[in-house]
Amino acid sequence: MKKHKKVAILGMPRSGTSLVSGLLKESGYLPSPNNDVKLFGPSEMNPDGYFEDVQFTLLNDQLIRYTYGEEYSFLFPPVQSLEKSLIVQGEFHYDICESTLDIPLDYNDNRIKYTGSEKDYWGISRMVKGEKWHKCYNSFQLDSHIGIKEVIKSYSLSSKIQKPFFLKDPRMSFVIPYYKDMFDSFIWVYRDDIDSHKKSLKNHYGNQYMTNNNVGEFNWSSNHFNHKVGKIDYEELALRYEYSKNILLNSIDKDQLLSVSFESLVKGRNGKSFNDIENFIECDINESFIRN
Repeated sequence: MKKHKKVAILGMPRSGTSLVSGLLKESGYLPSPNNDVKLFGPSEMNPDGYFEDVQFTLLNDQLIRYTYGEEYSFLFPPVQSLEKSLIVQGEFHYDICESTLDIPLDYNDNRIKYTGSEKDYWGISRMVKGEKWHKCYNSFQLDSHIGIKEVIKSYSLSSKIQKPFFLKDPRMSFVIPYYKDMFDSFIWVYRDDIDSHKKSLKNHYGNQYMTNNNVGEFNWSSNHFNHKVGKIDYEELALRYEYSKNILLNSIDKDQLLSVSFESLVKGRNGKSFNDIENFIECDINESFIRN
């Protein structure tokens, strides 16, 4: 029986966590312990898919807001990370609606001006009334502290399934203590090529992300999924993720966490990281899943 059956896949956004997730799924791991899971679909940025459980991702959005404040997100992380297991206490209410959504009046006609692409990579055109992501947290029972507590409980209970599974989400890096002993293993993905990583981040979240510039009259540099991202540079972003990784390391056994390089992983069996993952999960993985 595999030792590493319940895996959390962590790391900065655009670091290669989707690639690792796809490799685990190909080797037989479920992308969630939830039988009724709804996954984010593929996109031009991730043609093979994100392998992210929608409800779990939205849950982590809310836990970051609840714990640190509404100005924080996985794109503008908190300066400090949680060190102890927590439970949700105290009232909380948030959803995306007319009163909370920041959408420029010319957004649909000038998306390239905001996101750098004609595609709506931020998703905010689908957050107006009548569209898919309007009041999305309510749709997944996550718009208040009451629902958040129940959803956390449901994931904790479903983690008792005997089949191996993973959950992948960069947001989870800052709220892992809420899940206590849900995971027995952790894979942290990082990029060696910083310039390529910066380019990938800007392609996904807009050219103003990680700069000192606001977009138009708004007080944010990117509004991916209505996160209203504050000013932060790449070095500070990486530092805050690294701090959360160190907090995690201090709370688990060293052999529970594996760090893998994206650049090494894409080399397949010619790279150390591919073989490290196979040894870590004690299972063969399909090299052909990696795109050249």
